[in-house]
Amino acid sequence: MEFVEEVVDAGSVVLGDLIWGFAGHQAPGGSGEDRGVAGDQERGAGLRVVGVVAGVNVLRGLPKNRTTIGAALTDTATEVTSGAGIAITGTILATMFTGPITTPNWTTHQTTQFHQATTTAGLTLTALAAALVAYGIVRSRN
Repeated sequence: MEFVEEVVDAGSVVLGDLIWGFAGHQAPGGSGEDRGVAGDQERGAGLRVVGVVAGVNVLRGLPKNRTTIGAALTDTATEVTSGAGIAITGTILATMFTGPITTPNWTTHQTTQFHQATTTAGLTLTALAAALVAYGIVRSRN
């Protein structure tokens, strides 16, 4: 039963990413914002559960006198993956967006580029998350 719960939790994160990636960038004030918020909530709930389960599983697999190292490894993995996500998103944004991003009045073209870049980045991270979930499922079955 624990395996099924972990798959559902990890799937929840990927589902939240998909909702956000496909529907989160509609016109402001429209239903796209609502779907984007729903995606963020789904992802946030999934991340909290997955993070706790993953941390507990790491600690369970270690001898009692090594749990501090396990907690440090879990924390480091969280920091590294957050940094990788920011780096991937920033690289895609820098590649697809022209002009200064801090300028207050963007042209319509820049707004479109920004929306396309953030959607592309979100879906790229979703694909990466789905691949990692699939890899974890396969590895846990062997």
